[in-house]
Amino acid sequence: MASPNRIPARTRVIDAARELFFEQGVDATSVAEICRRSGVSNGSLFHHFGSKEAIALAIFIEVRQHYWLHVLDAMEAAETVPDAAEASVRAAFAFQREQPQAFAFMLDTSAAPWVLRQGDALRDLNAAFSERAMRWAAPHVMAGRLPPLSVHTFGALIFGLPQWIAREARAGLSPPDVERCTEELATLMRQLFSAAP
Repeated sequence: MASPNRIPARTRVIDAARELFFEQGVDATSVAEICRRSGVSNGSLFHHFGSKEAIALAIFIEVRQHYWLHVLDAMEAAETVPDAAEASVRAAFAFQREQPQAFAFMLDTSAAPWVLRQGDALRDLNAAFSERAMRWAAPHVMAGRLPPLSVHTFGALIFGLPQWIAREARAGLSPPDVERCTEELATLMRQLFSAAP
């Protein structure tokens, strides 16, 4: 393991802030706490990031990328469209189960003002993953194995349904049986994409 002095200050700040944000939230975390935990001075922190929100945004983007890669990798590894539809749902729920703090952070901060102010950066991020999903979909659409869905409809099916279940569970509003929902949505997606377009 590298000594703390050999780890770049930016990395130490991100690592410390991630731990603190996941433990207590962005609002409850102070810059002083991030500095203490990271061993980085206040000046160095602000040299690398303009604000606490900029650190939180970097972590939000990191988590979102990791989540999308996890789901898209599972989808692309499947051999058929129904297999891919089922695999995408299972991967989304698996990420929630395996990375509960990261996923909760992504859900809790997705509508934060400091996220919403970053429209261009988030549109670019979304575009990269949308393009990847549509590159996967294109040959299946051309061969008639997949209906020609808009990228938004496709994304809502792949990412949206599992996130809606997670939001219900996170909010404590009639908490769903997540395992049952996983099985039901996986089966439903398989059936939906097994039907002829």
